[in-house]
Amino acid sequence: MQLPRLPDPGRYSGLYAFDFGDHVSVGYTAEEIEVLLRAPAYAAGRAYKIRRIQPDGSIELIGVSRIRTRDTEGLVFRRTNLDDARQDFEELRRVAAAWPPPSAIRMELAHLRGGRGGYAIALSYAAEYADEVARWLARTGYGGGDDVDGGPAALEVYRAAGPQIMDQASFDAPADRRPRAAAEVLARVNWPLQR
Repeated sequence: MQLPRLPDPGRYSGLYAFDFGDHVSVGYTAEEIEVLLRAPAYAAGRAYKIRRIQPDGSIELIGVSRIRTRDTEGLVFRRTNLDDARQDFEELRRVAAAWPPPSAIRMELAHLRGGRGGYAIALSYAAEYADEVARWLARTGYGGGDDVDGGPAALEVYRAAGPQIMDQASFDAPADRRPRAAAEVLARVNWPLQR
């Protein structure tokens, strides 16, 4: 598999390459890879996630057999004190507004009536972007919560606790990471660089 030359390799980290058999295109989102894999003409193609770009420009790819954009994962930051929970929520809102997350995310500030009680900031996103969201939070230095749970089970436990939503916010991925319409993806399969 021969990748096309990437003029700015770093901007492709976390995106996908698709091997059509006769050529490779780079720069797809997970949602766009789903479009290609559902299209009968490209169902035999192979998808690769661009996991890391090295300083020398070499690229680490991971073969992808299943895309998880319809599955939801999340992080739940718990606080016992409402003021601390509100402060955490507002800090995360500022972080997301100043430095857009790598995928669409939804945030909720809630009072938890069941289970351990207290307050929580629940962050949910497509499971396919779990690694990118974790790296994004680490880079921003966000450190909310007295304790933190992650993954699909964390959201199930959060929902089972009967959250009373007190505030919420949603953020899109940066414009260059938002999925395009299926018709546009299919019309541009011959483009070596999708972004």
